[in-house]
Amino acid sequence: MQSGGTAIDQLGVTQQRILRELLRRSRGSDVDQLAADLAMTKSGMRQHLIGLERDGLVVRSGLKKTERRPRHLYQLSASGRELFPRHYIQMAELLIESVRASAGETGLLKLMQTMGEQAASQFMDPRSGKNEVEILADAMCGLGYDAQLIAADEIKAFNCVFHHLAALYPQVCEFDLALMRHATGRQVEHQECMVRGGDVCRFKFGKKFAE
Repeated sequence: MQSGGTAIDQLGVTQQRILRELLRRSRGSDVDQLAADLAMTKSGMRQHLIGLERDGLVVRSGLKKTERRPRHLYQLSASGRELFPRHYIQMAELLIESVRASAGETGLLKLMQTMGEQAASQFMDPRSGKNEVEILADAMCGLGYDAQLIAADEIKAFNCVFHHLAALYPQVCEFDLALMRHATGRQVEHQECMVRGGDVCRFKFGKKFAE
């Protein structure tokens, strides 16, 4: 395993070579073709593909007809494609700066609030039997916040998913707060913030809003 670099650099050299080859073959490739292209044995290629499939980086995409029996085709999964460099942060910075330039600080704040409310409506499921704060903590884990419910009315998040952007544009934190308010129907107090020097992001939930 290598340290540093992009996500794909954290994999073994042979795994990287296989994934890069599949990246170039958007319609997929079979074991025989991959083994030939990368000068590997077929058995060795199968073992690597089994591991990559198990890790969710490769999927079987169909069958390739041959004179004998059909062969499985392998493609990159969505997770496998995400290992390759993306530049979402740069695009997000440009978009946020464009909004701030055209709509001002207040307009940017309102946009973050609207986006947070829209995001909340996508994952809240009152049928789960859990209370709103507990449902929210589970959903935040799925979004990458590494959130933990530490009391019935308190959530601690160990990862600030928008840390870079929030450091440049404080209004970005309003996305999180609006998401939490809309998801739980409660007031939210941002008691600790990593962008502002805290060890974690800590959120305390108050009373429900009046209906």
